[in-house]
Amino acid sequence: MAHEGYVSPLEMKTRTHEQECPWTEYMDDATGKPYYYNSETKACVWDEPPEFCEFKARKNEEIKHEQVKQQETTQENKQESNELMEVEMETTPLNDTKTDDDEEEDISKYATMSKPDRIAAFKNLLKSIPEITPKMKWNEAVRLIEDEPAFYALATIGEKKQAYAEYLPQLAKEIEINRRKKQKLARENFVKLLASCTKITVSTRWHEAIQPEFGLVNDERFKALEDQDEKRDLFASFIDDLVRTEREFARKKRDQHRQTILDYYALPELGITLETRWTTLREVVFGNEKIMALGVPKRDLEDFFFEYLDKLKKQAQEAQRLARIKAREAEDALAATFKTFLQGEIDANRLTPDMRWRDCIDTFESNAAFVQLRNSNTVLARDVFEEVMDRWYTQLRDEKHWLLSLIEKNGFIMKHTTTMPDFLEQLRHTVESLIADDTKSSKKSEFYAGLRSVETVPPSVRTWFEQNHRNEVERIERIEAARKKKLEAFHDMLTEYYYRSDHLDVTWETARRDIERRSSYRAMESESVAKEAFHAYMDKLKEKMNQVLKTRKPDDERKSRSRKRSAGSSSDSESSRSPSSSRKHKKKHKKKKSSKKHKKRSRSRSSQS
Repeated sequence: MAHEGYVSPLEMKTRTHEQECPWTEYMDDATGKPYYYNSETKACVWDEPPEFCEFKARKNEEIKHEQVKQQETTQENKQESNELMEVEMETTPLNDTKTDDDEEEDISKYATMSKPDRIAAFKNLLKSIPEITPKMKWNEAVRLIEDEPAFYALATIGEKKQAYAEYLPQLAKEIEINRRKKQKLARENFVKLLASCTKITVSTRWHEAIQPEFGLVNDERFKALEDQDEKRDLFASFIDDLVRTEREFARKKRDQHRQTILDYYALPELGITLETRWTTLREVVFGNEKIMALGVPKRDLEDFFFEYLDKLKKQAQEAQRLARIKAREAEDALAATFKTFLQGEIDANRLTPDMRWRDCIDTFESNAAFVQLRNSNTVLARDVFEEVMDRWYTQLRDEKHWLLSLIEKNGFIMKHTTTMPDFLEQLRHTVESLIADDTKSSKKSEFYAGLRSVETVPPSVRTWFEQNHRNEVERIERIEAARKKKLEAFHDMLTEYYYRSDHLDVTWETARRDIERRSSYRAMESESVAKEAFHAYMDKLKEKMNQVLKTRKPDDERKSRSRKRSAGSSSDSESSRSPSSSRKHKKKHKKKKSSKKHKKRSRSRSSQS
């Protein structure tokens, strides 16, 4: 495909055309068929694109619309040109006409020109003919230019048509530019006409302005603008501008007097305060000749008064704000001092986590910062206390969580014999590994670092150790007390069964069968413990029996000697006794012996219970 050759009028795109449609129609010289080129995508197609079809239809409608407008001007131009030609034909002598030789010379000079120059000469010919309009057909234009030598600057009809097609958009553009310039000049002159009329004010209406007494309708500048709606719109815009101008002038004038009035209200002689009312002050203001000489409306004087009151109110609010800031800074300083005091109380162990505000308030009376803070803000002191205690409680909770995690990883078990150095020594390996893993410098790392020595142990760890160690000791003591109580009950139970010398030969198996149903035996931890307690009891019983035998031997010897001495003296009396009395004596002695044995068993049972 070649881009040279005949180009239809639609291919000559202006910048507006390129913005509306990127497609251009060209004619192929070899085949004579039209093809279409896209300037954006650089694509060529044989079929007419839908975008170009819509664009061409829209342009045709515009051309028809413009053609109706141009027909009237074309007819007028033709009439004028015909009249002119008739006059020229009448006045032109015969010797002024060119001969055929002269025309051939004019035509022959175009043969030596380049193609762009010949196209330019042809377009200059078209430009020199005023009867040519943008909507004129080629056949009509030929009748006007075919007798001119420049008509033969282009050899073929196709080149002439293409040059003519290129010229028509240029001509339409020039005509449109000239029309717009003329219209713009007419609008500017119309606005100048309105500005020069002194009778027009902001309250003037359009139907009033077109009256003869205003002198507008007879002015050429008024007639130059033909569209009545446009005149009305320009007049409305002019009135709006006039209103804005007068309003701006009034505002500037008001601003000039505003500061003067405000300075007047600030005079000490007037003594204006926030409680002052305009009704009490306006007579004084209206009586001041200097103020009234300014020509300020009374309404503005009142507005300036309230503006001055607003200024006083803002100054008072600013002073209050600064005072509040200063008081808050003083309270913050006292709160910081009181917070330091509380931290010292915590370090000295005079404060515990379970203490409440009501428990400590009496002890704070000696602190000057607390007294001043309570006098200035009764709530802030307690808030500081609660904040410190909450932060401390959170710290203790975190440290307890870290400690329990450490103990869980280490597997530490508290014993009643464990000491603080033993505790830290067992945790040392786990602590060092956790510190090595934690590369960040955090409170957790500081907590673990404090577990390296007894001197740097955190108070929470020391408290936890002491409490758990005390609990362990108490637990062991309770276990020992319970064990001791069980042993005593078991010992008392054995006392009921085995208490004579003939019981020393009883074995554990025999004793177990006797006592296995007793609760004191079942309460023992195991049979081995019960067996051990049984043997210990039998050993004590053996020692006791030995002591009894040692004390009874001298008594038996004394009793035997006394019986021998009394044997001779009592033989006579005994012989005189009857058998029945002797049996009664033996029965009484046996009954007395059994009652003593029963009392002994009752005493042992009561001691067991």
